[in-house]
Amino acid sequence: MRAKTVFIGPNDSAKPKKCEAPWRTYRNVCFLFSDNNHQKFEDAQAICYKKGGFLASIRSSQEQGFLIKTIQGMGSSLARVRWLIGLYQYDPTDNKAYRWLDGSVSSFRNWMPTQPNSVYERCALLDGSNGYKWRDEICSNRVLFICRKDLEKGKYNVY
Repeated sequence: MRAKTVFIGPNDSAKPKKCEAPWRTYRNVCFLFSDNNHQKFEDAQAICYKKGGFLASIRSSQEQGFLIKTIQGMGSSLARVRWLIGLYQYDPTDNKAYRWLDGSVSSFRNWMPTQPNSVYERCALLDGSNGYKWRDEICSNRVLFICRKDLEKGKYNVY
């Protein structure tokens, strides 16, 4: 009797999962845009955490593009030009020492040419007035924010 090799893979008929509203789905990730809720970095992170996520890490130019497209689709209000993300300066003596709050590791960076430039501005944001490049920001300033969470812990969406 010969042994059979069986390949087990994802169910092709399964529909890709989507995030619950008001979260926005991008591949296997959910993003939440604060829309009109301006918060300090610490308070924004607490809100994201209560909702099961973190302030957003941005791990690729494709994710950055999705965020920009989503923000631009929300309207052109000047109030929507600065968005906190989950990148913070962990070494107060080194203005280039940044890491993601969620512990993820990514070599993708999208800083404005002169940024980061201050040991006093220890949080990062997307700056819509500069092509959504990143810049450092004082953490106590109140701005809009973006949360991120996995669509399904330990599982990946089909895309």
